[in-house]
Amino acid sequence: MGRKYQNQKTNTHVMSRILITTLGKGQPPRNNPEAVHGNYQTAQYRFEDGVSSEPTQFFGLALYHHLVETGWKPDGIVVLGTSTSMWDAWLESAPELAEHGEFASALYELQKPGSKGVSADDLRRLSDILSDHYQVDFDCRLIPFGRTQDEQADILRVLDGAVGSGNEVILDVTHGFRHLPMLEMLSSFLLSHVKNVETKSIYYGALDMPGIDGTKPVVRLDALSNLEKWIEAVAVLDSSGNVLPLSTACSGLPNGETVQSNFERYQFLSEMNEVFPLRSTAKTISDWIKTVAPTSAMLALFQDVLLDFFAWYSLPLAQGQLALAERALQTGRRDKAVMLAFESVITAHLAPGDKPTDYTARTEVERHISDVFSRKADNCWWLLKDLRNALAHGTFSGSSRMKDRINGMRSDANRFSSEIKRLMDWVRNEVAGA
Repeated sequence: MGRKYQNQKTNTHVMSRILITTLGKGQPPRNNPEAVHGNYQTAQYRFEDGVSSEPTQFFGLALYHHLVETGWKPDGIVVLGTSTSMWDAWLESAPELAEHGEFASALYELQKPGSKGVSADDLRRLSDILSDHYQVDFDCRLIPFGRTQDEQADILRVLDGAVGSGNEVILDVTHGFRHLPMLEMLSSFLLSHVKNVETKSIYYGALDMPGIDGTKPVVRLDALSNLEKWIEAVAVLDSSGNVLPLSTACSGLPNGETVQSNFERYQFLSEMNEVFPLRSTAKTISDWIKTVAPTSAMLALFQDVLLDFFAWYSLPLAQGQLALAERALQTGRRDKAVMLAFESVITAHLAPGDKPTDYTARTEVERHISDVFSRKADNCWWLLKDLRNALAHGTFSGSSRMKDRINGMRSDANRFSSEIKRLMDWVRNEVAGA
């Protein structure tokens, strides 16, 4: 690691922007099949803004210079390679590095079959040389070949050690073994969670792809990073009902800021159990999805699952509350499920002229249902009502028989599951028949 961006006392990174690239072995030239490795083909790479790089063997260098020119100057370059990667070739990346020819020869010899291979100490020396020449902090790191699951996990561990919390990262997946890009992209998912690292972009220098005027096209694989955000957001939605990760996934889409606010409002209203305004917010979000999905391939991938999640708003209110109760139960929010199921029964029994938000009307309906069902009988209404109160207050002071039943449900997950299934069946019939 170069000295400029390393804290010598704590050995912690202070870099904020990091370019991560990989180094392979290269194919030996046909006229010298005994060579340890070949060199990458020299090429000019054309970026999406139409700017072409200087001829180079290493796409990572071309990318670094392009990032500097476009305002995202990396504070460091992390180069990942195995003990047999062509590390010596870096000392041929600029004429001025020829003075290190003896060290380059030593690196070459270490890559020969039967040799001990390049060591971490060798790469620290190489990092210092490259840092001094290119005036950017180089961090050349050894990774295993990734032949086993343990070695693949070790590669992720090396990547984890190469970046600090809160860093911004750009990945270059051009060179190296073909399975490395998959591990690098997986690492971006890992680091976003364990270190709050943001992967700004993923680049691939497409040497074998036809380009313009002899240049080679540069492909940005940002869709893969965005896809990871969408998959995670939908997974969270499915497991917890939390819509906030969708807010992040939707950034950059038409009216993105507005829909982000709507997702935040939906989550807040859901947590406050404000079902009535929640319906209109669900409709607003659904309308946006239907409008934007035809023009966004990424949103279109998840359109059906998202519309299904918000579809409850189009149901009659009591059925909508019941749908929310069932979803809450599926995602482990038992207290919320009981409360919504209870309120759905009251809503279903409101008179045609009653406003669902009228507290007095709802109280009258609750009193009427309680009068209809005798407390002495073994009925679902009183069990649901008492369970709702017990979960809200954390205690229950009713009859000893009901108290034992309620406390049994609150202390035994299996018993709760058995009882709530019967209760939900009763609520469905009550709502449907009201």
